Amino acid sequence: MDLLRFVLVQSGSISANMAHSLFQSEWVGDNRKVKHMTKNSPQTTVNSIMVRPDGPLIAKGNIEVQDADGQLMARGEDIALCRCGASKNKPFCDGSHKESGFQDHAQFTDERAEDIQSDGPLVIQCRENSMLLAKGPMQIVSRDGKSSTTRNKAALCRCGHSANKPFCDATHKQFGFKSE
Repeated sequence: MDLLRFVLVQSGSISANMAHSLFQSEWVGDNRKVKHMTKNSPQTTVNSIMVRPDGPLIAKGNIEVQDADGQLMARGEDIALCRCGASKNKPFCDGSHKESGFQDHAQFTDERAEDIQSDGPLVIQCRENSMLLAKGPMQIVSRDGKSSTTRNKAALCRCGHSANKPFCDATHKQFGFKSE
């Protein structure tokens, strides 16, 4: 495994952080559950949100999506969420990012990275005319693995205009984003 990890990193196929993450993972069917370890905490299984370039957020693991009132909209292990703001089936992706011309390279930095606090579901609440509020253990990672962070709570952009994608910077107010 160490040789495979070395070859993947050296070839530029994946970053060192992504290689570490992959080799600390457990595959369950088609879903990868990332195991995150810190020096002072036991190993925990973490849900993941993959940020696709020019496309949706792909939430994998033990995922629940709720409306603004906390009512369950979806529960599953693999859910695509709109981040371009153009879906006709918000908060879910319907492929509208292709026609809308949404562009985002899916690279990010995170000044608020934190150790995972617990094991359990990732609950994503759709705030009215606003962000996706994700609560629970999660790893947020770009598709190419060059950007990665761990969080217990994150406000994610779904209007397509944040200057800090995939995170919300409240630009939805300026652009008059409507969740319906």
